[in-house]
Amino acid sequence: MKTNLRKLAYFALDSLKKGGVKEGIEALERSENDAHFYNTYKSKSIDNFLKSLKEVPFYKDVNPAKDFTQFPVLQKPYIQEQIDLFLSKAYRKDELVEVSTSGSYGLPATFYLTKNKKALQLAEVVHYGRKAGYDIGTKHMYIRSVVHKSKFKQFVQNEHYLGCKNLDAAFLDKARKLLKSKRIEVIIGFPTAIQMIAEHCKRQGDLPSEFSIKGVITSSENLSAQQRSIMKDAWGEIDICSRYSTEEFGVLACQYKEAGKFYVNSLNYHIELLKIDSDEPCAPGEVGRIIVTDLNSYANPLVRYDTGDLALCDGSEKDKFGSIVSFQSLVGRGIQVITTPTGELKYPLFFECIMEAFSEHISQYQIIQESNVLYRVLMVSKSALDQSIKEAVKSAVLDWLGDEAQIVMEEVENIEALPSGKRPYVINKTLG
Repeated sequence: MKTNLRKLAYFALDSLKKGGVKEGIEALERSENDAHFYNTYKSKSIDNFLKSLKEVPFYKDVNPAKDFTQFPVLQKPYIQEQIDLFLSKAYRKDELVEVSTSGSYGLPATFYLTKNKKALQLAEVVHYGRKAGYDIGTKHMYIRSVVHKSKFKQFVQNEHYLGCKNLDAAFLDKARKLLKSKRIEVIIGFPTAIQMIAEHCKRQGDLPSEFSIKGVITSSENLSAQQRSIMKDAWGEIDICSRYSTEEFGVLACQYKEAGKFYVNSLNYHIELLKIDSDEPCAPGEVGRIIVTDLNSYANPLVRYDTGDLALCDGSEKDKFGSIVSFQSLVGRGIQVITTPTGELKYPLFFECIMEAFSEHISQYQIIQESNVLYRVLMVSKSALDQSIKEAVKSAVLDWLGDEAQIVMEEVENIEALPSGKRPYVINKTLG
């Protein structure tokens, strides 16, 4: 099935089902070139969203005439501990789309989206992806910890999944072979893994002309200038996008140029940068907390939600609604790589997959590499952990890191937060 046929078929089906993806893309495109459209569209979005909060127990006393500063800044644990207070009575749970956050910082969570919100997420992915060579039907390689789609869906979307449980020679060889044999046009995934693939291609003596790569879209970690340079050295003058996105929101901001600004998706989100130690706005040059209000989160409203991420305020103008339209850089999103006692690199997101199997017993977790052989696994339990659970976790971690690893299991009351408020689930002290 050719790329253009995939695209035509998708939009035909979307139109038939009144899915809303095409309309979402068109709104984002038009908003970038038509200030009147942007202001009218966003004004209506804010008004409708504020009115909808009357159906949400936590926000039942909202005053639709006021702005977002009337609301408290909230963090994930507060919402998750009393989720029923944050669900709109206008929807039934069985008609909503349930999404789970990756748990990348040791606190997995579940959120509920309307089908229209889910369609808008895809619209954001397509709109911002087009600037880096991606579109519906584009042949792409998706690097993830686990398979997230059926083989049929991967075929329809022209997606080639690449698991990154182990960043070893077999992983690198498989990636290189896939890029060449399938003539991959866009790579989507973690910058650490993509950088290693690029370096592997160079070591094998490959030339940029031997690949069909047009773009790279990275997520989940900060993308460094060095990583951009390595990718371009391996694959030529490709388009590279550092995408800041989350499962519960969608695409929040994108950076397309080295050392360039992150341009915010301010049409669909009201984003603020607040001081580290207070809920006052940041001054230019300050690092602040990224606070997001999702204007399309009708079923499970996220209002002034503290993402736990930090950004450097660049002092750029806000739109007429008080939303920031760009920031200079993301701070504190890096996820460290784990090394085994034998020196193999292990991609840390697989640790999440291990712990996900124990989510019934463990609410937060963290692995700390203390030395080349010593690893501490911290766990916050929902109730006192049975010894068999601890042994099962230890066994799974040993399978991942190898028998030479020394694993110390620790049940703790809390996992220490960073200044951002996040609790990184991987710390490698051997990296210095």
